[in-house]
Amino acid sequence: LFFYFYVDENNQVDYPSLQKNADYLNIAIDYAAKVDLNNEPKNVSKAFWINAYNLLIIKNILNNYPIKSVQDVPTFFTENEFICANQQLTLDDIENVILRDVFQDPDIHFVLSKGIVSGVPILNQAYLPENIDAKIKERATTLINNPDFVKINRKQKTISLPKLFEQNARDFVTFYTNEIDFVNQY
Repeated sequence: LFFYFYVDENNQVDYPSLQKNADYLNIAIDYAAKVDLNNEPKNVSKAFWINAYNLLIIKNILNNYPIKSVQDVPTFFTENEFICANQQLTLDDIENVILRDVFQDPDIHFVLSKGIVSGVPILNQAYLPENIDAKIKERATTLINNPDFVKINRKQKTISLPKLFEQNARDFVTFYTNEIDFVNQY
């Protein structure tokens, strides 16, 4: 997808440049609106919804640009609706109803960009159906082992987890004993 060219090696989106050349982004969104996922295998749907979510995060930021933070737009995740796969959905719908409830994979949180500096950075590539589960695991491993993401203080014997663990505790605790057990598998 062309818009990923606007994501640099530090996983930062160049919004001013993308805003000037948003045609390809809009084409991708128009395409995503009409996709029919009926009878598609799980890996195709999973890759589609992850990419669509990240794409719509970028689009929603551009719709509100310039903004300092998505948190400055109270309705960013809950009220701005998009047509995606022939459904009218908010970002919250895609994340919680489709990605969390349908796929029930806690690792999915490591590939969903929230458009915030302290969140999961977006990659400069799309997720593909043929390796979606491997890429999700790879991303979880990379982030969990990043000392800026999961902070371990061996002297004090403490661990500091990012907010995504608190915000999505039901996913990490449901499938594993607790968040630390989840982290330890990586």
